[in-house]
Amino acid sequence: MSHFQQVARIACFASAVAIATSGGAAAHRHDLARKCFEATNPPIIVEACTRALQSGKGRNPGLYSKRAAAYDALGNTDLAIQDLGTVLLINPEDKGALWRRGATYLRLEQYERAVDDLTRLLKLDPISIHALEARSLAFAGLEDFESALEDANRIVQRPTKPGARRILWRGLILAMLGEYDQAMSDLDEAVRQAPKNAGFLSKRAAVRVEMGEYRQAISDYDRMIELEPGDPEVLVERAAVHVELDQLDAAADDLNRAITLIPDNAAALNQRCWLRVITGDGVSALTDCNRALEIEPGAAHILDSRAMAHLRLNDLRAALKDADAAVRRAEDDLWEYHLHRAIIHHRRGDRRSSSADLAKALEERSDDEIAKRLAVFGLKLRGNEIVAR
Repeated sequence: MSHFQQVARIACFASAVAIATSGGAAAHRHDLARKCFEATNPPIIVEACTRALQSGKGRNPGLYSKRAAAYDALGNTDLAIQDLGTVLLINPEDKGALWRRGATYLRLEQYERAVDDLTRLLKLDPISIHALEARSLAFAGLEDFESALEDANRIVQRPTKPGARRILWRGLILAMLGEYDQAMSDLDEAVRQAPKNAGFLSKRAAVRVEMGEYRQAISDYDRMIELEPGDPEVLVERAAVHVELDQLDAAADDLNRAITLIPDNAAALNQRCWLRVITGDGVSALTDCNRALEIEPGAAHILDSRAMAHLRLNDLRAALKDADAAVRRAEDDLWEYHLHRAIIHHRRGDRRSSSADLAKALEERSDDEIAKRLAVFGLKLRGNEIVAR
């Protein structure tokens, strides 16, 4: 065999080996990808898909998508979002990835990012009812209720029946916008379609309370208790409405029932503490508030109630300490905390501090609302000052 023939034979053999090796590697990569797609257990999916991607399948969006779902199931949302981002780098118009990432952002309350992804999806699929619904929720999370309503209208006004849940959602958005007549029309329709849905009744009751329609709200709570007699949360909510109607005995009955059902119910204990503050039973009120704070230490709303229990017992130092802590920790209903602290300052003779807190309360609530609360403590509003009745 000549030297040329030997070289040619070696070259031919090397080529054959390369081709065989290449085919073997491709088969191996295919097998790894198959294991990824066939796996059903999230940890195994992550392992199989990662091995497949590391083997050279790095441009396969399906592998990233499958692994993203597994990461999400395992609670690793950051990694899930990262994989879905890679899918969208490979194919910016992947509707499945846009939906899943947008829905994940919505779940994480990252509303702006959710709106961005869902808007991109709706450009590709303008009639996607799920995308419209999710974007409406995201807009509401951003407190952009006008945009939320636009999406809700597109859903409800479709030729196909939207269903009670989506009608209810539009009603709640309308209520947020202060369009109560239209809101009640939707809420009534939702309840008509699903009369045994206690959740729907609860939402309508909440809107009725916001409207000041307390007796109608009581009717909704009565129906909810018929449907779910063992729900202490409903009893606590109905008790609050009974208080607004000055039906204090009925409120006490509801709260006692709620606490009997769940003795460590901080919400019920706090509500009963406040009811006892109203009726002047400072000792029992303090007992309830102390128990509630053992369950939810440092809760602003309970500290606020306990401040007023201390006030009933003429312990002004303890009252002011709790009121200060409540104002510092409060995230909402600041008017109430400021008003209560204003009352405590008034009792201490600190007119300047009382007026400062009262001014903050008056920024958020009407004179009539402030006067109603002051009356509980034998006080009234005169201009921008608290005085004895």
